[in-house]
Amino acid sequence: MIIQSVQLVNFRSHDEFLLKCNKKTSLLIGENGSGKTSVLEAIYEALRGKSFKASDGEILKRGADFYRVELNFCDGRKTVVVFDGKKKQFLVEDKKVARLPKRNRYPVVLFLPDDLHLVATSPTKRRSYFDRVLTEFDESYSDSLLKYEKSLKQRNDLLKKYNNQGGDGKISRSDFFSWNILLSKYGLEIRQKRIKYLEQLNLVFSEVYHSIVDNFYFLSFVLKFDRS
Repeated sequence: MIIQSVQLVNFRSHDEFLLKCNKKTSLLIGENGSGKTSVLEAIYEALRGKSFKASDGEILKRGADFYRVELNFCDGRKTVVVFDGKKKQFLVEDKKVARLPKRNRYPVVLFLPDDLHLVATSPTKRRSYFDRVLTEFDESYSDSLLKYEKSLKQRNDLLKKYNNQGGDGKISRSDFFSWNILLSKYGLEIRQKRIKYLEQLNLVFSEVYHSIVDNFYFLSFVLKFDRS
């Protein structure tokens, strides 16, 4: 456990809140609407630089002028987040910055109740979840994914213009060539990294499963490709 404590002021429903973490496991227990998820949101913001669900104005407690999050680590370091109603600043290593530096961002995998529907949800949502996980640990994957989505949008916009153009024929099929090359390049990078990630995950998945359930089943994740 790298977190020693987290302190909140005017963060959502919390006027003031202090959580001292145990070395192994900490549990947040409370009634619905008591602000348990808000504590996780504050920790996430201090570790990643932004909330996973809302803007700063929505986080600020109603009627308050500012909110503050202080995250203390076991090695003596700390990160402070302050929003004054207009702008947000981070205090890291005794320096005030507008954005949390990359070297001070920690990889965080967020698992929410809605994620329990991953098994029964659409392939798009499952890919989106694994994409979020991979981007936390691999910046090159995030870069490839961003470039792929940008190239796909550019090609689709060009395709719409091609289908809607009149008789002037300013856009030809050859204009799609460069975008198709980029999509193939970044798509292959994404595919290879997904395969590698699932191979690593499968090394421990069955072991963890058997530590919970006493049976002889072997479980693994499989990445399927649509070849239609």
